[in-house]
Formats: sequence, C-alpha cells, structure tokens
Amino acid sequence: MIEHVPQVLLNLTLKAKKPLDELPSTTACIRKVEHELNGDGRVLVRWSGTEPKLRILVEGSDSTRIDELARDIADAAQAELGA
Repeated sequence: MIEHVPQVLLNLTLKAKKPLDELPSTTACIRKVEHELNGDGRVLVRWSGTEPKLRILVEGSDSTRIDELARDIADAAQAELGA
C-alpha cells in the first residue's frame, strides 16, 4: 500500500544556473530542512535540464510546514542568485 504525503513543488526562474555545491547558503538551507524533517519527509532540489529554473520539492506530513520549508530554500537561492 502506498502512503500519500503532502508535497510542495516550486519552480524558480533565476538569473544564473550554478552548481548547487557553489551555493553555500542554499546548500546549508537544504541541509537544515532535511535535518528538520528528521526522516519524516524528503527534499529534492535540482536544476531543470532545459531552463534556468531551480526545482524545489519538499514532502512531509505537515503541509503548512513543508510549504514554509520549501520557501526557505527558495529564499536562500534567490538571495544568492537573484530572481
């Protein structure tokens, strides 16, 4: 049986497309979110293969909280790369 959990997907169009490991604030925020979820969800952040868009996926049991966490990652990325 598949357990369905709430999911938030954000697609950010940013000025530059840099490897995530070159974005220390964004990477730190991703780690913080993963730690906060503490195994009760997942985080996937990746660049689109065809567009300068950062795709942010956060899943977890509390839909309000995962929305906030996804937006935290988006804010960190926008601060580093601009919108």
